[in-house]
Amino acid sequence: MRGRLIAASALGVLAARPGASAAQAPAPARERPNVVVFVGDDLGWRDTGAYGNTAIHTPNIDRLAQSGLRVEYAFGTSPQCSPSRISMLTGKYPHSTGAEDLHMPLPASERILPSYLQGRGYFTGHMAKTHYGPNGERQFRRYSPETAEAFPSFLNSAGTRPFFLWVGFHEPHRPYRRGAVSDPHPPAGVVVPPYLVDTPETRADLALYYDAIARMDAAIGRMLAELDRRNLRDHTVIVFLSDNGPAVPPREGNPVRLGDAHPAHLLLATGHPRRPTYDRGLVSTVDLAPTILDLTGAAPPRKAGRLTAAQQRLFEAPRARAEWYVTTTPIGSPACRSPPRFRRCATWMCRRRVGAGDDPDPAEATGVSHCGAAAAQRRRSARF
Repeated sequence: MRGRLIAASALGVLAARPGASAAQAPAPARERPNVVVFVGDDLGWRDTGAYGNTAIHTPNIDRLAQSGLRVEYAFGTSPQCSPSRISMLTGKYPHSTGAEDLHMPLPASERILPSYLQGRGYFTGHMAKTHYGPNGERQFRRYSPETAEAFPSFLNSAGTRPFFLWVGFHEPHRPYRRGAVSDPHPPAGVVVPPYLVDTPETRADLALYYDAIARMDAAIGRMLAELDRRNLRDHTVIVFLSDNGPAVPPREGNPVRLGDAHPAHLLLATGHPRRPTYDRGLVSTVDLAPTILDLTGAAPPRKAGRLTAAQQRLFEAPRARAEWYVTTTPIGSPACRSPPRFRRCATWMCRRRVGAGDDPDPAEATGVSHCGAAAAQRRRSARF
């Protein structure tokens, strides 16, 4: 569930407002940043050049990392697609949204990020994969099943208004297909992770996975070029992240084992030339919505739960972020028989039972006892 998150363009706006609060009056429309969020589907946190895998062709994502902030310890809130995405858009953990399990739609009572932004004059849209249900979909103004191909039309519709666009790529979700890119990755050049058997079949599958990632990267490049062509790049915050780990055993749907126990994909970049920043602070994607609300001055109602806190804003100094991260495993997932909760720091993860029949992992119970804040962790767990 560790992911990658890159935020680009208009990061200078963030730097200029380090103490920004959701309670502040909104800035004039011409000063409010545009926001584009790119979401990779089932993308592993190691699987771009920016995060160390130089065998994958991701030049556009890598350039985002070179012009902004790359976070190492960024975590999602669920190891599966729909609860993770709904959590990002609501600013709430999956067990608080009413959509904790895979394929559960956003409840009718829940609001998501675009509805708050529209109240402050933003033109909102989403593209390609949604996976948050009818109530979530109707809270955007515009939808397109295409991504880069539909981007110029979206910008034309936005006109002079600030805009928010959520781009839910289908890549690199299975099924993979041959011919996804003109320059395919050779199986001999892939990096086989230690939890997979190194066979010709594994390498062939990973090569197609790499091709899907490269196809997504190319679409991102075309969309960034369109922003540059319209002189909008320096006024646009761009975030790149993944919803959960790759669809290979034992990672997707399992926050405990191997890859999903590692942090997530998070990059934050800017259209202004700047020195790349590498951050090892602890970040959770549950803070994406309150961060964007802070940036745009679109404050949610006082009693909107997690959205009003904004205490772990992605752009604060690492020391200001919370020490612990919380996630859930979807009910009904093959990974569990009941929904355990997890808390973790950058080094250790603690698992807590919620229902009967879910036995804690002895290795995790032992490991977390070595964490310096284990005692405080146990006290805080009592409030779950």
